[in-house]
Amino acid sequence: MSDKGKQLTMLHSWLFKEIKLIDGINPRKSIPELEITTDKTYRWEICNVNEKESFIRQMWKVCHRHLASHKPEFVNISIPVEEMECRISQESESFAGTTSNLDNKEEFHTISPLEENDFKNLLSKYNMSIADAQNGKFIFQTNMQAIVGSERQIAELLNQLDLLLSDSIKIEETLDTYDRLLATCLDLSNADFSVLSACNLSDPKKILECTRAAMNLQKCIDAVVSPGMEQMVAYQEQMQLFTQLQDKFSEHFVAHLTGVFRAVVNEAKSFQDELTMPKHDVTYGLLKPFSELILWLKTSVPRGYFIILKRYADVRREVNRTEMGKFVSDLQVRMSKIFCSQSNTPSSVQSTDLLKMLKSYSSVSSTFHETFPIFSISAKEKQEMNEVITLAFSRIEEEIAIEEKFCSCFDPNDLIRSLLSKIYSSVDELFQSFLDYFESKNPLLTVYLLSALTDRALSNENGSYAASVTGKIIVHLKRRFDSFMLFAQEIELAYENRERRSDVDRWYPNFVNSLWDGIEVAATDPNGKSPASIVRMENYHVLHSILSQLKIACLVSMRKETKEKYFAAMNAYVKEIMGKPFEKLQIFFDNVSRFIDQGMKAEDISYQQAFNRQELRRIVGFYPLSEVRRGIEQLYDTTEQHLSDEKHLLQVIWRNVQNEFIRQYKKYEHLINTCYPNSNIQMEFSLDDLLSCLSEIARQH
Repeated sequence: MSDKGKQLTMLHSWLFKEIKLIDGINPRKSIPELEITTDKTYRWEICNVNEKESFIRQMWKVCHRHLASHKPEFVNISIPVEEMECRISQESESFAGTTSNLDNKEEFHTISPLEENDFKNLLSKYNMSIADAQNGKFIFQTNMQAIVGSERQIAELLNQLDLLLSDSIKIEETLDTYDRLLATCLDLSNADFSVLSACNLSDPKKILECTRAAMNLQKCIDAVVSPGMEQMVAYQEQMQLFTQLQDKFSEHFVAHLTGVFRAVVNEAKSFQDELTMPKHDVTYGLLKPFSELILWLKTSVPRGYFIILKRYADVRREVNRTEMGKFVSDLQVRMSKIFCSQSNTPSSVQSTDLLKMLKSYSSVSSTFHETFPIFSISAKEKQEMNEVITLAFSRIEEEIAIEEKFCSCFDPNDLIRSLLSKIYSSVDELFQSFLDYFESKNPLLTVYLLSALTDRALSNENGSYAASVTGKIIVHLKRRFDSFMLFAQEIELAYENRERRSDVDRWYPNFVNSLWDGIEVAATDPNGKSPASIVRMENYHVLHSILSQLKIACLVSMRKETKEKYFAAMNAYVKEIMGKPFEKLQIFFDNVSRFIDQGMKAEDISYQQAFNRQELRRIVGFYPLSEVRRGIEQLYDTTEQHLSDEKHLLQVIWRNVQNEFIRQYKKYEHLINTCYPNSNIQMEFSLDDLLSCLSEIARQH
């Protein structure tokens, strides 16, 4: 055998019948050598003894199975000859058993002379000589040698294929590079050039074609070229052509949209139903297909984009002024129907007129009730007013929300809010007039309207423009509500030392009672988002501040009662929120206190299964210092969200919260020492830790 990697060649070959002797050399000693004798003796060395014995067995089997005569002689073999003969006989019997159905156990007979003569005639007839067999044998051997010899050529062929594969990968990378280079040298197709030149925007299909062509044009203009190509004359001429085409198309597009906007004004329909806003589905349907093209214009020709926004805002502002004016007029008519019973009273004039009339009326002998009837409204009127206001502002907000959603298709950023503010710029003016009318019916109605709109604004904290419109109206209402203080001051000056001062004093309590009623209505509104205690606390605080500044003698008791209502609302709110940071702890000790109040001895509490020492340790373990800090921070954030920015009550409430925390902590310590003596159970945070957390959180905010 040659070394690994070298070519194998066949040196000798013999037929089995040519072998005369197979010699194992030494049957008593296992050696991997044997001798084979044909015309001469050859000595062979095999890898190991087992392979030598296996080889000899196979030689034995083949010779005894296929050679009737001229069998080789086996000598010096360690395997008993009887064992081989037994195996050969068993295999022969097995082979005979499987072939018994074929030959029916017929005995072998030699051919007769006649058969031999026929066989020779057959060979001579077809020229089948022994030489042909010898030649075929030689050809077969040569073929096998060629196959074995071609192994090296196959390996070389595979190596060549690997090289070709590597070269093909390099070629593909080169082609990809060429593709990228070609992508930076885009050219506008003739079809796109024709579409942009014609600028046919008559139907959605044509609009889509123009949009696609404009995008392709933008790709050509924005293509990144290799350094130095910008200096080429051909490149400059091509870019000039593209720029001219872009400018021409954008001008036609802006002119077309301007015509569409003008058609919107003519499309605006008159509507007869009260408190309804007309739908603009047709307008939106006409403009929606241009959304992608408008975004292209924003990127490519910003000047044309801002021209479109301005013209759209001008057209929509004109349409909105007409529609919103009709809507507010209908709202005034509806309010007139609700308060028709008060339409001809002196309260129908403006509050500023009332201030001017005070001195003139104070000098005559008429009573205050004759001059200024009580500004109270019935429960039915309150309900009807709330229903009308809710319906009106829901439709206004719906209209604004639809417009905002439509505009966001063209530019979903902060520029939309600027556009909407231009479109609805007339809303502020129209509702100023409406509030003047509203106040002319009854100055006290401002309180109810402020309450209704405040709750609505709190329920719509979604950052929409519609919510901001409602917020602006609320600001105007609050300014008008603040005029009550000026109104009361003018009354005091007008009726100071007058004979009819008693009429004013009788009127004041009724007015304050009406304010109280308005605050309670706002607090108990089922649709309100703020807690009822917060609504009461903030409004009673404002009312108490006004009454304290006015210093009206007849309202001293009502001022004190207002203050009591304010503190009651604050304490109620503090109790509502105090359970949140230490809910499990509070529930546990509240139940302990309830059992003691019912007559159970304090020392017997620890024997109750629900209040034993193990349960107390478990509850106390829920509140380490870190958990306490996190709970207090959440409590502060919640309180800050509940309060409005104008009341500045956060520090006052937080001081009460601190006092309540201290009171509760001392209560819990007292119950632990009383009900669980000698238990060594204590809170996982001290009172100093609690005070430090409260102060630190207040400073951070």
